[in-house]
Amino acid sequence: MHIFHSMYHAEEGWLAATNELLMMHIDYQSRRPAPWREETMRRLDALATAHKALPKPEKAGRVIGIRRKP
Repeated sequence: MHIFHSMYHAEEGWLAATNELLMMHIDYQSRRPAPWREETMRRLDALATAHKALPKPEKAGRVIGIRRKP
C-alpha cells in the first residue's frame, strides 16, 4: 500500500509537511510477505475506490516492487 500525506497551514494554506509511506503485510510466523486479511482487504479496496478519482500527488515517489524470478 502506498500512502502520501500533505499537511497545510490551517489559516495561510502553505504546505507544512509531507509524509510518504509504503506498507505491506508480513506474516509473523513465516516472516515473509502475506496477503492482507479478508476484512482488511475489503476496507483497503473501499479506500482505493474512494481515492481513485483524486490526482496523484506531484511529490509522490515511485512504487517499490519485488521482481519475480522467471
